[in-house]
Amino acid sequence: MMKNEINEKEQKGNSKRRPGETGDKKTSRRNGKKRVGTKIQIPDKKRTGKQGSIKCTKEYGRCRSKCRGDIDKERACPNGKVCCRKRRTRNQAIVKAKNNACTGAGGVCKKPNKKCKQPLSFECPNKDRICCKKTNKCTSNGFKCVQKCRGTTKQFNGCKQGKVCCKQAKEMTCKQIGGNCKEEAKCKTEILNPDKKCKDAKVCCKQGNNCQALGATCRKEAKCNGKILTPSVPCKNGRVCCEKGNKCKDLKGTCREEAKCDGKILTPSIPCKDGKACCEKGNRCKDLKGTCREEAKCDGKILTPSIPCKDGKACCEKGNKCKDLKGTCREEAKCDGKILTPSIPCKDGKACCEKGDKCKDLKGTCREEAKCDGKILTPSIPCKDGKACCEKGDKCKDLKGTCREEAKCDGKILTPSIPCKDGKACCEKGDKCKDLKGTCREEAKCSGKILTPSIPCKDGKACCEKETTCKSLNGLCKQEAECESKVLSPSKECNAGKVCCLVRTCSDRGGKCKKEGNCNGRIVTVKKPCKESKVCCLGK
Repeated sequence: MMKNEINEKEQKGNSKRRPGETGDKKTSRRNGKKRVGTKIQIPDKKRTGKQGSIKCTKEYGRCRSKCRGDIDKERACPNGKVCCRKRRTRNQAIVKAKNNACTGAGGVCKKPNKKCKQPLSFECPNKDRICCKKTNKCTSNGFKCVQKCRGTTKQFNGCKQGKVCCKQAKEMTCKQIGGNCKEEAKCKTEILNPDKKCKDAKVCCKQGNNCQALGATCRKEAKCNGKILTPSVPCKNGRVCCEKGNKCKDLKGTCREEAKCDGKILTPSIPCKDGKACCEKGNRCKDLKGTCREEAKCDGKILTPSIPCKDGKACCEKGNKCKDLKGTCREEAKCDGKILTPSIPCKDGKACCEKGDKCKDLKGTCREEAKCDGKILTPSIPCKDGKACCEKGDKCKDLKGTCREEAKCDGKILTPSIPCKDGKACCEKGDKCKDLKGTCREEAKCSGKILTPSIPCKDGKACCEKETTCKSLNGLCKQEAECESKVLSPSKECNAGKVCCLVRTCSDRGGKCKKEGNCNGRIVTVKKPCKESKVCCLGK
């Protein structure tokens, strides 16, 4: 009975097996998988492959074993597959969740490879995106979002509904145009019209000139010694605007007792105190460039200053010494030149001899007369040892020449005062092909003008003028219909029948590329425009 029961259980177990499976239940566990016989059994957890509570729908993505795009781990797929998102085209709108932490904080969810000037610490619904603060293109370009634009409107996004992007015109206030806000009854000058009106129904009253602006002071009329002025803004407390008078110091005088006044008596508008007189400042001996000495020792002229010297001394004119006359004090016998007479004579009975000119002063050299090739000069101080003062001659180098054999001399033969050695001739330096900005080539390959230097090229080559390309002339090869600027003519023409079109950049016009809102000068259009959102601005 026991054997029959066991066989029946085995038959039931064999009937449940799949075809192709043997009765040996050899199982092995490898990497979390059951191997039953030759087949691999996947556990239920990995077979369902549920990674999230939301299903991967067709509208959102597809379940695949391999995904080249973005994987959403929150959406579930069966059989170990992953939810692969659909690829969007460029024009296809991105599905955004309206109510999330990023948008609630005034941000936008962007891809990490996009520019994000100010990232925010809020999470986006899609984990592969970052939260960035919205950038207002209007304000970033230096403009303002207003309801009523008094200037010029700009086509930039970023303003809320009902507002426009505006470049406001500069409004001049009352103070900026030289006025003050006052009540109309108190305004005694001209009424101005500023862009920004005054508050509280006041008018912009032109600023008048007060007493201080006229260089005067407000005083009582009894104390006013000068002229009474009438400024547009009168003085307070019944005072008058009194012109400032000049004091004794302003007339370069000093206040003294009249008996001690040696010079002229001056009359300032503001008199001196204590009944003193304003005496003109006199000149002293030093002011006349003299010295106070005893009259017996005075060698020069006697001067008469208004303030005399003390102790009965005389004001003697400062005399000139021998050095002042560019002379030297020597014994008269050794004096070769002219004898000078200074007001202060030399000491020890010496004479003041005029400084003579030497051979060096006449740009000559002292040599034996036989070796003197040039002109013989005659300085006042002769050369020593009986030598003659020879004029310095010019060499071949001084005439910008070179000493060569006469047969090899291609240019003009020069004649310096000091001839070349070894019987060579002084040949004028000729110009080479390089000096004429050319290159030596075969005449057949010379596309430009042929130049003729005084020193010809070697091997019978011709001196060809260097070619000018379109790039060297700051141009660009274009079709003639596309060229909107000046057409240039380089020596080397453009290929394919194109013309050389001048490229004018902002820097060529003397301007700078700036944002339109930051440009205080004149905006100009150039052939090669600035980068996007910038204009070519010429400063004032």
